[in-house]
Amino acid sequence: YVSVDQDLTGRQNLRLFARLCGLRGAAVAARADELLERFDLGGAADRPARTYSGGMRRRLDLAAGLLTEPAVLLLDEPTT
Repeated sequence: YVSVDQDLTGRQNLRLFARLCGLRGAAVAARADELLERFDLGGAADRPARTYSGGMRRRLDLAAGLLTEPAVLLLDEPTT
C-alpha cells in the first residue's frame, strides 16, 4: 500500500509529510506545490487521494519521499 492518507487531498498529504520531515513556513507550501507539478499532479492536487488512480497514488507517494531532497532514495518495487 502507498503511505498517503486517502481522506486528505494530494496537497494536504504533501504538506503534512513536509511538516513531519521538519520543513516550516513558506517552504512547506512551496515544496509541496513544486512536487505536485513535477509529478503531473497539479490538476488533481485538491482532490482527495482516494479519487486518484493507482498510478497517481504511487506518484504522490514518491513525491512525499522527495520532499527533503534526499541525496539517495532507495525504491522497493516502485511500479507495483
